[in-house]
Amino acid sequence: MNKVLVTGSSGFVAHWLVRALKKRGYYVIGVDNLSDGLPEYAKDCNEFHEKDILDLTPKDFTKVKYVFHLAALPKINTSWDRPVETNKVNVEGTLNLLECARNAGVEKLIYSSSSSVYGEQPHWLLSEETTPHPVSPYAVQKLAAEYYCEVYRKAKLVKTVSLRYFNVFGEEQKADNPYTGVLTRFLDLKKKGEPLTIYGDGKQTRDFTYVGDVVEANIMAAEANTEGVFNIGSGARYSINEVAKMIGGKVKHLPPRPNEVTHTLAYITKAQMSFGWEPKVSIKSWIQKYG
Repeated sequence: MNKVLVTGSSGFVAHWLVRALKKRGYYVIGVDNLSDGLPEYAKDCNEFHEKDILDLTPKDFTKVKYVFHLAALPKINTSWDRPVETNKVNVEGTLNLLECARNAGVEKLIYSSSSSVYGEQPHWLLSEETTPHPVSPYAVQKLAAEYYCEVYRKAKLVKTVSLRYFNVFGEEQKADNPYTGVLTRFLDLKKKGEPLTIYGDGKQTRDFTYVGDVVEANIMAAEANTEGVFNIGSGARYSINEVAKMIGGKVKHLPPRPNEVTHTLAYITKAQMSFGWEPKVSIKSWIQKYG
């Protein structure tokens, strides 16, 4: 049974990944300091360590084949409020994992990056060749961690894959997540009989990506003979107003968030061609089922 290590294993995407990996027959070692993840998710790992990624050593990676690195301090607002702390976790933590993986002989590290690295762009279709223009400390940190992964990969120290997620949604996502959880928050507000809160005019568009598709991308990227940076999105975009209309109910508008990116849309051909990944669940079908 191949061993894999999942950092941030009690988080939203990571918890889905843990369950999928176990179904594939992997022995899953979970690592999470439980600063943001749910403690009850720990039991789904074959082995769980309540530990900070900065405290991991090569011994923690003994006989581990793949590392799935999802641990982060992920919220943009947090990165503005505590940039030094978030940089330490998001950048130095990733570097520590790369060093541990290198010294322990890990086959491949799959890093969960973010579409936020692109920032505001003159063109709405974003490919891996688009020059990043991060507009928050969090986005800078995700990009810096990507660069570390690429440096280690090109130096042939550790094989790495960086997956740039576009606005992940799905069941079990926290309703109070202020960044990626707009669908979940809208559904929660509707359930409470409250108006759906839209920041700005609602014309900003997003590429919404189902969590099950993101999980599949992680596993396929690990198992395939591929390395590098890949977009993971649905390849379709919807405005916040359109999403609110799909869900239905009253709407209220608040002032726009500062430095919010106007449009995101993933060009996903590279992932399709490199390891055969295809998104399967659209937000329309998901809202019809869960809305």
